Amino acid sequence: MERREADDAAAPDTPPSDEDPSTDDPSDDDIPPETGPADEPTQSALGRVLTAAGRVKLWQVLAVVVVLAALVRLVALDARTAHWDEARVAHWVVHYDEFGHFAYRPIVHGPLVQHVDRALVSTLGATDFAVRLPVALVGAALPGTAYLFRDHLDRDEVVAMALFLAANSVLLYYSRFMRSDILVATFLFAGLGVLVRYYDTRRVRYLYAFGALAALGFASKENAVIYVLTWVGAAALLADVGLHRPHTYRTGLERARNSRLGRLGHLLVGLLLAPVDGASTLRSRLRRPRASARRYLRFTAHLAGAAVVFVGVAVFLFAPRGDGLAGVYLTETPPWESTVSMGLWEAAGRPLAFPGYVVDVLSYAGWEYVSWFGRGAASGDGSLLDTYVSFFGQYLEVLLLNATAVGCFALFGFLYERYASPRSRNLVMLAGYAGLASIVGYPLGTDIFGAWIVVHTIVPLSIPAAVGVARVYRWGRATAPRSDAVSAALFAGPALLLSYAVVRVLAEALPVQPTNPVLDLTWLHVGVLTALLVSAALVARGGRFDADSDTVVTGVVAGLLLLTTLQVGAVAAGSVYQEPAERENVLVQYAQPADDLDPVADRLAAVAAENDGGPDMVVYSESEENSLVRQTGADQYPLSFRPVCTNWPETLPLNWYMVSANATVTCERQQSGVVNPTPTADLLTGEDGPPPLVLAKEGQLEDLDADFAAQYNRSVYGIRSFGSEVTVLVHEDWQG
Repeated sequence: MERREADDAAAPDTPPSDEDPSTDDPSDDDIPPETGPADEPTQSALGRVLTAAGRVKLWQVLAVVVVLAALVRLVALDARTAHWDEARVAHWVVHYDEFGHFAYRPIVHGPLVQHVDRALVSTLGATDFAVRLPVALVGAALPGTAYLFRDHLDRDEVVAMALFLAANSVLLYYSRFMRSDILVATFLFAGLGVLVRYYDTRRVRYLYAFGALAALGFASKENAVIYVLTWVGAAALLADVGLHRPHTYRTGLERARNSRLGRLGHLLVGLLLAPVDGASTLRSRLRRPRASARRYLRFTAHLAGAAVVFVGVAVFLFAPRGDGLAGVYLTETPPWESTVSMGLWEAAGRPLAFPGYVVDVLSYAGWEYVSWFGRGAASGDGSLLDTYVSFFGQYLEVLLLNATAVGCFALFGFLYERYASPRSRNLVMLAGYAGLASIVGYPLGTDIFGAWIVVHTIVPLSIPAAVGVARVYRWGRATAPRSDAVSAALFAGPALLLSYAVVRVLAEALPVQPTNPVLDLTWLHVGVLTALLVSAALVARGGRFDADSDTVVTGVVAGLLLLTTLQVGAVAAGSVYQEPAERENVLVQYAQPADDLDPVADRLAAVAAENDGGPDMVVYSESEENSLVRQTGADQYPLSFRPVCTNWPETLPLNWYMVSANATVTCERQQSGVVNPTPTADLLTGEDGPPPLVLAKEGQLEDLDADFAAQYNRSVYGIRSFGSEVTVLVHEDWQG
């Protein structure tokens, strides 16, 4: 991997050193000094700001970005109602906390978040904020990974990369979501970064850090395997390009032989031939046999140590606790479920058997990983091609609407680095190849579409995107000292406002208005940018603007960066905070409730805390299809999912709020095919009188007795983004 050349590594904003003889030579009296109090007014305000910014250390800039990223992720973290998937995993976290039973199951994804959330739930309580907190904090740390690539990227590129990782709406939305996509992306991307640092410094601590990060990534979600395959595939493309164009070597084969891997292979061949030809073969292949042997042995020992770290962390996270799978099921464990015979702490008390236990845990996790990869191809009712085309279209829609800046600048940065740079950097090419492979591959490997898979494209594309935006910034930075900052601002500001107004008027005149507000906003900004560039070209060509070309370039670059900032901020604000559950928001997956369920959750928690007799809620159903009540005996091996009587695929995420409130919930089903069925009011009324809360499918409580219905306040809530509504009755004695 090639490091950034020395003449490119210096930040463009770094001031000259005070010891530089070219800027401070007392012997040259005929030439006025370049710096001094008399000349300070000649430097523009913009130039002074940029010079001052260049003096701030890079790690300090990134620390500020990480802190801001944490703030925007933590504010109102529990405002959005839990998604179906969030509620399901959160339920098992509470189950783990209460009963101590845990087993890795790929349907729930990696065990890491369950272990961390168990500790948080015990400390902070079973709330949406508590279970989302680990993902939010790790997502806030993601921009800090840019610092690991500082030897291969310029200062402005590192800062731009961190800003993309902090502010992109997809990364921000799913950093406030209890899913493990942000976790696996952060840990594996940081793992790549520490490998790059090891390459740069040869410090073995980075090998051990990689072992720990890789284990955390694999314990986050199963697509960690895809990350590894993506990096390997991208590295293979880089190797092919390097061998096809071997630079100073005569052939690609000669370059391969002289590389580190080539020399290592040469040594391995010597080791294999040593029993035949003797030690002379090894001596002929090593310039300094003893020093080389010590170096290779030391590296092998540290590599083995990193592997031990990986295995240790993985076993700790994947090993079952308590009764394992047996504690997850209500009755016996299904025979098709593989399992490990004992919990971690029990196994730790048997030192002689522990190595075999480690093998069992890793084998169990490996087989479960393999089972996860078959789900994508088997999903959907249509053919694999039809499913892929559908998912690929949705994938591009999310990428174009909610990662517009990342996508555009990544394309520009990749092309510029590949075709316009004197020597392409391997890191930028590697990230570009990985991002492209992710766009093509992830829609194929998912069983149900969710915008969370776009996370795994945006993270690698942040590197070429940073290269692209930094290149644009440098064009403006180079012309800023020679331009009139006031004229540039007067050009960029009114041009943006005028372009915005013109495009808005034209958009209003369209016969069909966009229904997606993010789509409206995105194309509006694209139109404004186009109008800005066209106006700049006309001004520069016509010469009617009272300024030189440097001023025009500075104004255009400033306008472009300002417009990009506004677009990223506006899309993030709308998608993440203003419309986090709206159907038109492409980040919203179908199983996200359309309505805010906080009134139901708060009322249920209040009832559970004060109600001493009878159930806190009755779940009612009068149909067999999509029933809220589970059929008795329908599942031979029922999971210990509470309330046990509910059909939790239909009632989630309400189960999570029932369990977190520690509410007593019972179920009642109207018998079908009965000539004189029990009146619904009588069915709902128990020994302690009418229940405080009643939950049913919308339209299934229409035959209530008038006197019974008059005691309740009726509300309707959508528990999916569309097409699934429930009715909640709150008794007059419990309405607040």
